Amino acid sequence: MAQLPSVERARRRIGRHYYDRPEVRRTLAGLILRRIATTPPRKERSTETA
Repeated sequence: MAQLPSVERARRRIGRHYYDRPEVRRTLAGLILRRIATTPPRKERSTETA
């Protein structure tokens, strides 16, 4: 399974309900929250009007 592209691995995991497991959901939530907390805010692009 290590030879498959990451998208295909994720699709197979979704099909097997891998992400429905409580410990996996907890881990993903922690990773997402950590990324949000540590990523600096992006500067908004000003929209130019013609």
